[in-house]
Amino acid sequence: MRVNVPVLCYHGIGPACGHTPKNFETHLDAIQAMGYTTMSARDLVRVCRGEKQPKGRQVVLTFDDGHVSNWLYAAPALARRGMTGVFFPVTDFIAQGPTRSLDQAPPDLPERQGFLAALAGDPSHFMNEAELLSLVRDFGMEVYSHSARHQLCFRSLERKGRLWAQSHWGCAGIYPRLDPAYPEFEYASAYAYNGFWPWFEEKDTGQRRPFFRLRSTRERLDFCLDDFTRSLARIRAINGASEQFFCWPWGHFDPLAERALKQAGYAGAFTLDRGLNEPGTDLFRLHRIGVGPGKGPGWLSTRLRLYSWPPGGRFLTRTFTKKPEIQSVLYLTNSRLLSGGSRQMVNNALAMADLGLSVHVAVPPHSEIVDGLAGSTVTVLPHDRFDSYVATARFLARTVAEKHIDVVHAFHSRAMKAALLAKVFGPPFRLFINRGVIYNPNPLFFLWAAISQGVVCNSRVCADVLRRFRVSPDKLNVVYNSFVPQGPAHSSRLARPGENGQAPVFLYVGNMAEVKGFDVFLAAVARYRELFGADGTRFRAVGVEDKERFSGTVPAEILAEVDSPGRLPHAQVMEHLSQAQVLVLTSRLESMPNVLAEGFHAGLPVVATTVGGIPELIRDGLNGYLCPSQEPEALARAMHRMAFDPAGRERMGRLNRRLVARLLDNRAKGERLLSVYFGRKQDEPLDIKGLAAREED
Repeated sequence: MRVNVPVLCYHGIGPACGHTPKNFETHLDAIQAMGYTTMSARDLVRVCRGEKQPKGRQVVLTFDDGHVSNWLYAAPALARRGMTGVFFPVTDFIAQGPTRSLDQAPPDLPERQGFLAALAGDPSHFMNEAELLSLVRDFGMEVYSHSARHQLCFRSLERKGRLWAQSHWGCAGIYPRLDPAYPEFEYASAYAYNGFWPWFEEKDTGQRRPFFRLRSTRERLDFCLDDFTRSLARIRAINGASEQFFCWPWGHFDPLAERALKQAGYAGAFTLDRGLNEPGTDLFRLHRIGVGPGKGPGWLSTRLRLYSWPPGGRFLTRTFTKKPEIQSVLYLTNSRLLSGGSRQMVNNALAMADLGLSVHVAVPPHSEIVDGLAGSTVTVLPHDRFDSYVATARFLARTVAEKHIDVVHAFHSRAMKAALLAKVFGPPFRLFINRGVIYNPNPLFFLWAAISQGVVCNSRVCADVLRRFRVSPDKLNVVYNSFVPQGPAHSSRLARPGENGQAPVFLYVGNMAEVKGFDVFLAAVARYRELFGADGTRFRAVGVEDKERFSGTVPAEILAEVDSPGRLPHAQVMEHLSQAQVLVLTSRLESMPNVLAEGFHAGLPVVATTVGGIPELIRDGLNGYLCPSQEPEALARAMHRMAFDPAGRERMGRLNRRLVARLLDNRAKGERLLSVYFGRKQDEPLDIKGLAAREED
């Protein structure tokens, strides 16, 4: 009968480690009491090649990381019983120096603290070269590689919080130092995942904060080849073996890392997958049983019985499954205009490209959106068949397959419906639907949302509308609009009327659609003059093409007083924002207007109506004033308060500049959006009050 050879995986064996020396010795005694003898890694490989038969019951004992406790406690305990072990040290932590006894060893520390010390330049808590040489020459043990660095990476940008005392030790190998201000994200092996890596740039505050970019597949391959090659050379100088074996950090691997391992010259690799080790087993998929901290001899005896019996080993399998990586995104819209949602789609594409992802944008030919992407690394894919759902779905399915697209994010109705067809009938991809309006959706929208991986809304009120129309709350995400600067920030000119010859300018930005409330703005201006007279304030409306349409509803002198340069290119709109003192939004219906973030960037306080998502960005009295919809007198009084409070305007405008730089920054949006793509729900409100409190400090 064929017998499986179980392989046990231990780590540190010491008073402060997961296994105390006493507990470990009870394991060894239990192994011998069951009639097992220990086998070397070389002989295990020969068994798997069919070159050798096990001699009765045999087990392989392996020890990961190379903690000094393996030398002080594990090796002597094995030697006293005539047993052997296989040790896998991290080669960058192998220092020079003589062998150490218990009274010469460094202070007893758990492995976590040992790793932190080693990454900070003190590898004394790991076995040195002399001790590893002695294991091989004097104890008859085996020593092989556990990588050069045991490197961690951030698999995604899903935040786990800030760095703190109990953060994973591997974060010290990602950052240059463990600063409590740095974020900690979901982590994984840097050998199996490309990962997101920090980089730093000096801000105008003089403080450094990290930004993140996805490492390319080529960069990961080069990293693996360098690490594996250096590690093999270091271990070969110690064990002198013709065949070298490897142990995967955390048991994580993938085809690329495995290919690099073979190219570096290794003959096999140990995993943390559970299963059979018998003739025919893949030498690069050798199975092991992890022995968790505190496990007693009874637990060990049960596992040995189960895994020594081939049917048990076949039934009780576990295979590492690599979590999906997101490396490429396709944005899709049938719109030709660079406004509203299209501008946010451009911001999304720029944010993903800034994070290092491969980004494609499919748009109609000659779309204004192409100009918004000029100079970026985003690839534009012109598509002229948005009039046909089937043709667009076929185009999308072909593009996903050819360009290895992981995520499709669809904007606007025709693009969304074609993407849904491709999702159902095409190759696999993760589909997200954008929703930036708060009017009632199509009655079937809940079905479309169910087919997708999620809906991305630009306000909580937008998500609330969809929730009322049977869209699952699990599908709804809120990612606020961002702002991408296209010129210098507004230098504050919020002077009191009459000071330096500067009178305050109240600026309306919007078209003449009823929902935008230009007529309400005119009524508010008329009421302002009735209540407060001519006080030096000025009023301007950008985007309005025919204000004379309202000549029958407001006095002629009010129409004449409202300066109206008409519909302007976006760059000129931004210039008008930089010349104003207060932004006024008189909308009847909104989700989250882009002009809010643009006004914030210009350093403007805001007078606005309490409609849609506007109150999610404005706290009354803190960074603007909120008024009921369609109440001109309330708007007029709020504008008057602004007009004669230059210090308040300055304070509010400063907070709004900070708000857009910290909370509506495109990099911040990219991180939030990417976490949605990875499957984490986003719906947290913006902490504007907290930002204001920090501003005052």
